[in-house]
Amino acid sequence: STLADAMEAILGAVYIDGGVLAAQSFVLKHWADEIQTLKEEPFDMNPKGELQELLQGTGGESPTYRIIAADGPDHAKLFQAIVVWKGQDLGCGSGMSKKQAQTAAAQDALSNKRLKLVLSESVKSAI
Repeated sequence: STLADAMEAILGAVYIDGGVLAAQSFVLKHWADEIQTLKEEPFDMNPKGELQELLQGTGGESPTYRIIAADGPDHAKLFQAIVVWKGQDLGCGSGMSKKQAQTAAAQDALSNKRLKLVLSESVKSAI
């Protein structure tokens, strides 16, 4: 939050000092990779919601998330999370906030072949 506030202040100062073109240039220079990634893979999906719907649809139970590590200084902590369902770890992820780490863990679970195996076992045991 503090880092975001600082970046907002810097961008605002660039805009006030140099105008919209200077601000645009600043953004494009510092976030070119992120902008390109968003162009190629829009991030309008919700991995946590998608995973929850998938798992609840097969077993009626929501996944849980656990923060397993938090490393680094307070202003630049890196969190690691795992997503667990019915006692099994489905995915892990990291991020600069707990929410980002949980979202990365959900995304990892959705792309993980182990999830398909766990789901098929769950369906078989329900029959």
